[in-house]
Amino acid sequence: MEQGRAPRLGICWSESRDHLRNELLFALVMLVVLLVWARAASMVHIFFPAEEFGVMEWLQFLAVGSAIGAVFAAIVFSASVISLPMMLDRGTDAVTGALTSINAVLNNKGVMILWAGFIVALVLVGFAMSPVLNKDEG
Repeated sequence: MEQGRAPRLGICWSESRDHLRNELLFALVMLVVLLVWARAASMVHIFFPAEEFGVMEWLQFLAVGSAIGAVFAAIVFSASVISLPMMLDRGTDAVTGALTSINAVLNNKGVMILWAGFIVALVLVGFAMSPVLNKDEG
């Protein structure tokens, strides 16, 4: 639209084909992070075996698991918040996009915390609406 062209599916496909290598590399890196994240989550279960938890044990389990999840979520958010739009719009490679995204997060902490909070709030609304939307199915 910026170049005066009307958005059409064929144009979108041809534009995305030009950036496919960088998008796949970025997706592969995010997949590796996901696998490490899953391994870290399973390690939490090793240190907190599911044998008769009291309230304090549950709170410790939730605190440790949430802290580990927050670290990985911050890594993924920092690397991807502007990298994909930058790869598509500016034609940069995946590494430059991820590094620029991390730099943008570090230089604009307040705005990025607000944006991350907005994403979390919308996900929580989606979770809260799930039983309401699925009650007709059950």
